[in-house]
Amino acid sequence: MKTRPRLTVETSPIPLTFKWKIIFFQFFASALNVTIQGYPQGLQTNLLAPPYNFTNFQYGIFYGIPSFPNIILPIFVGMYIDKHGFSLYMVICLEALVILGISIVALGSCYVSYSIMVIGQFLMGIGSENIQLLIKRFVLKLSSKEDSLKIWGINLVSLRVGTLLSSTMGPLIYSWTENVSDCFYFEIFIAIAVCICFNLSYLFSFRAGILDPLPNKENNDDETSLVENESMIDGLKRFFKQTDRIFWLVILLISTNFIMIYGLFSEVNNLIMKASNISSLEASYFLVFYSILAGFFQVLDGFVFARLGYYIYTMIIGCFFQIISSFLFIGSFLMNNEYSAFLPLGFFAFGYSLSSTFVFSSIAFIVDRKFYGVAYGVVQCAMDFGATFGSTIFGFIKDISLSVMEGYFWPLIETATFQTLNLILALSILILDAFTLKVLSKKRQVILEIQSTPSPHA
Repeated sequence: MKTRPRLTVETSPIPLTFKWKIIFFQFFASALNVTIQGYPQGLQTNLLAPPYNFTNFQYGIFYGIPSFPNIILPIFVGMYIDKHGFSLYMVICLEALVILGISIVALGSCYVSYSIMVIGQFLMGIGSENIQLLIKRFVLKLSSKEDSLKIWGINLVSLRVGTLLSSTMGPLIYSWTENVSDCFYFEIFIAIAVCICFNLSYLFSFRAGILDPLPNKENNDDETSLVENESMIDGLKRFFKQTDRIFWLVILLISTNFIMIYGLFSEVNNLIMKASNISSLEASYFLVFYSILAGFFQVLDGFVFARLGYYIYTMIIGCFFQIISSFLFIGSFLMNNEYSAFLPLGFFAFGYSLSSTFVFSSIAFIVDRKFYGVAYGVVQCAMDFGATFGSTIFGFIKDISLSVMEGYFWPLIETATFQTLNLILALSILILDAFTLKVLSKKRQVILEIQSTPSPHA
């Protein structure tokens, strides 16, 4: 008889002086890493105009291509971490890909070469997305029973800070230089800052004794490593076999949720410009409002809602708010008022923060912690699947419907459709959870009490 996944927070013997230094540098590494992932969004208007003349479909590919190689790759990166720990060689290779990729994008922007810029984005994505996976695994390493929600909350706030910076940095640099290439060259310095912050967090983690810098050294932590001498493929097969089916329904929900999120946010700066008749820089100020509001809700979620439990209900409520936000965006076009985008952004901020809480809080309670690396690798793959196709689908629909509401009516209907699908999947998870694990709809304290009890449905 199988048992339920064990309690998912790890004991953290790290001295406080090291712990908060690690968290500090990880916060900025995560925020700046998200900044470079979303950086093109603030320059969309410039990329659609001469001399670049991207179509909306081309822009969607350019924005989404960093996620394409990571539809599969993070699974194997996660398996590698589970089996060998954190490898210094792997970290260096990923960081080199980030800097190389962004440098190629900047070079391509100088020569107005779309193909070169896409190649650069592709390489950057391999490094950047997997660095973000390492940061998630760092968070689990740092977490203890007492402060796991606090550390997750800080990590999620860093994502909102990254969203704020990605929305504002491009338009701000362009307002100073009036040169798109200079904006991409500035992105190289952001990438270097990511590497510095991540390396410092890695250094303090090594000094605190929680990381092994050598890839082939034996990992003696039986609770966080796979079976000794087991190949990655065999370990992956065992993961698929032992993971409850509710995990895969959650993964499907994450995929559809991120198709919606990345589709909308690949165009959000331009959407606000058109709806409110303002400049790109002024539109970025709306996104500052969004990021601050989402950050506040993220802290509220991490310190209040996530402590309560009832994780699937937070997702259901979040879906309702996201559906409403899509129709409010359509309404903002009809109002044609410079402040009309505030309300839909507020609804979306609250809905998105709730869905993020569900994703990062619930996964750890439905997967055995020895599979953390591969489980969060699968989560990253689902997110990257959504990121790859979300912006492309949004851009394609916009290109073929430019005559209606400047091309945004049908893409927003597509967004609302995926949000409705998310709601249906969340309700399905609620029903399935009631008959299987019985954890996602319970209070957090109840979840902790039943984690080690046998599951008659497993």
